[in-house]
Amino acid sequence: MTSILMVITFCYSCSLQNKFLPIHVEKKECLYGCQAYSVRISNDKKLEFEGKKNTVLIGKFSVVLSKSEHMSLLAQYEKIDYSKKNTSEERYIYDLQVTEIRDNRNFYSFQKKDIDNMEVAKFIVLLEEILKNKKVIN
Repeated sequence: MTSILMVITFCYSCSLQNKFLPIHVEKKECLYGCQAYSVRISNDKKLEFEGKKNTVLIGKFSVVLSKSEHMSLLAQYEKIDYSKKNTSEERYIYDLQVTEIRDNRNFYSFQKKDIDNMEVAKFIVLLEEILKNKKVIN
């Protein structure tokens, strides 16, 4: 009986994670030396990193996340309310960096100057802390 409950719990947690994975984050180039990279987070605790400009590593690399790092990212990502997204792209200043976040159902694009969704900001800060700890960005 205990093993059946463990399997059900495991399957339920997997279904929660799979509802939006993989998660893609891309920080695009800007005119002022921004770090440009893309990241793909999958449910197997892999983080695929592609450094494009001004990052410690340039090129494609795979980083293994600890269970706590992976769960922290997923937990923070689940808090994002995509109904709060800013859809007025014409407000962009084209020499500032644009960050895009997407999963299999949602898309969010913003510039740091006008981010209006604090859960997205917290997710990006957490992701960047992990990337710094993994020594792929400064």
